[in-house]
Amino acid sequence: MPTIQFKEMCSIIVYVSDLDKSKAFYTDQLGFEFSEKMGSGIVLQGGGVRIFIEGGYTKRETVPAKETDVAVCFDVKGGVRAAFEKLQKAGVKMPVKYQEVEPGFAFFRMSDPDGNVFEIAGEP
Repeated sequence: MPTIQFKEMCSIIVYVSDLDKSKAFYTDQLGFEFSEKMGSGIVLQGGGVRIFIEGGYTKRETVPAKETDVAVCFDVKGGVRAAFEKLQKAGVKMPVKYQEVEPGFAFFRMSDPDGNVFEIAGEP
């Protein structure tokens, strides 16, 4: 029997240096919608995902392409290549560029203004 059992994933917590800048990034670039202010942060929702963004942290200065870490992965409407091209055109940092790793599957990794890394994966 496991030590603990998860009931469900309730939210993703992202620690950022500038709450206003991050709110703009997540709403303008990724399409999340503001839900509510909560303590020292804000709740955003989109695509069935709830993100809590908390400000006041030190920004990550480097975003390596390969380092042990936990990354959140999103699927997107319109395909991975189109999302990559739109985000790249908008100036979003991409520590791992668009790759098709097998027929019908592609991915890339992007980072928010604080260097938090997210993966976009799915149908090319």
